[in-house]
Amino acid sequence: MTNKATTKARATVLLVLLTVFAVTGCSSSAPKNRGFNESFTTRITGNGTKLFEYRLEIPEREIRPQSHISSNTAINAEGPEGRAKRMRRRLESQLNSLLEENRYCREGFLEIDRSIYGGGRTMLGEGLIRGECREGATAEDRRRFPNSG
Repeated sequence: MTNKATTKARATVLLVLLTVFAVTGCSSSAPKNRGFNESFTTRITGNGTKLFEYRLEIPEREIRPQSHISSNTAINAEGPEGRAKRMRRRLESQLNSLLEENRYCREGFLEIDRSIYGGGRTMLGEGLIRGECREGATAEDRRRFPNSG
């Protein structure tokens, strides 16, 4: 092989590899990394009922209030009720965002259960919402959302 042919072959291989990485990266169905731990598990029953559980764990640094005073002072000043209220709002907001993205509950959902646990020095808290979608599962839903919990 000549030097020119070798260079062209390497460029072609590089182009093919970049294309493969770009296509697979864009088609990934993995959840977005939003800076905190979250999980979304689904279960579709035999009669088509669509259930889910959404869990969210937020480190304190991800949701600290905007303030010119130190974050520890601001977090402590707001007290447990303030932290729980912020955690509740964030939990609802993140779940609604996720459901808009993945279209699991296209017609909304009924809340079955909700729990919010207080955090410590390094965590705002942890919360979960369990729900049932208002619509029944389609064949496409069963394909896209295999039982995960």
